[in-house]
Amino acid sequence: MSRATCLDSCPDADLQDDFIKYPHSRIRDYSLTNFPRYGTLTKCVQLCLASSTPCRSFDFMVTSSTMCGASHIARFDVPTNKWEETNYDFEYYQRMCL
Repeated sequence: MSRATCLDSCPDADLQDDFIKYPHSRIRDYSLTNFPRYGTLTKCVQLCLASSTPCRSFDFMVTSSTMCGASHIARFDVPTNKWEETNYDFEYYQRMCL
């Protein structure tokens, strides 16, 4: 059983390969890393985990399945007015922390 959690801060060494899903959510108006856009959730997870810069989260556009943006920041790193919890086009995934 995993003892990972989703914290407001996490050292890079403690980032896990598991994600917590936030339906209908995304980080708004923040630059994401320049990952190519892929159409599957599995590919988004793979890109995030393989990133040379620690990837803490990604937004996945579920309505068109064409947008996957990975980021070195997490929801607690942005002001509350940049965190959307009512956007039905997106799902937000954040890496778990040990």
